[in-house]
Amino acid sequence: MKKLLLVLVVLAFGTAAQAELLSDPGFEGGAGCMAYGTGTPWVIATATGTAMAITSDVYDGTYAAKLQLTGTKTSNYAMLFEDIVVSSFDPSGYTLSVWAKDLTTLGTGPDTSVLQFKVEIRSTTGTLLRTDKTLFTLQRDGLWNLYTANILPGTLTLATTTKLRPCIVAQPNIAGQQPIIAIDDASLVAIPEPLTLALLGFGGLFLRRRK
Repeated sequence: MKKLLLVLVVLAFGTAAQAELLSDPGFEGGAGCMAYGTGTPWVIATATGTAMAITSDVYDGTYAAKLQLTGTKTSNYAMLFEDIVVSSFDPSGYTLSVWAKDLTTLGTGPDTSVLQFKVEIRSTTGTLLRTDKTLFTLQRDGLWNLYTANILPGTLTLATTTKLRPCIVAQPNIAGQQPIIAIDDASLVAIPEPLTLALLGFGGLFLRRRK
């Protein structure tokens, strides 16, 4: 009984360590979950582009979000982000992931739609202190694909930081392109520390032996 209790405690701890940090990861709040400038919880920021909730092409649930560029410069973008207030930063870093589908007119040309993951660390006054980002070139296969990246690795000792800002950005890979990208089921979770992973493995092994 004591061993079983230990396993349950370990599994509960591991689940808590991987708790979802995004307030509306599936965009199920529809148009009400995003706004320009300041919104709750998703905020739209664009440079000649738009972002909106859609129901016509979703991966899961009722809603997805669509990022669409209306300009043709490589510096243009359409972005959604959330501000997450935290008391400390996980030393193992975080995993940001999202299901995405390129809605740009399919053809025989090269993949030109780029999805950027960016996580900013900001101070109480909003000052940008650090940025980690990863770029993906979307597959032009007309399918939903999962894109994931580990970010903010290493120990963070910036005492003045209070916010994580995960950003999901659509941008063109070459000039003249106007990507349209649907995104759904985003996720931001802390990466379990090695000790937690080891304990979870032990708990799973114990459960298998009990069966």
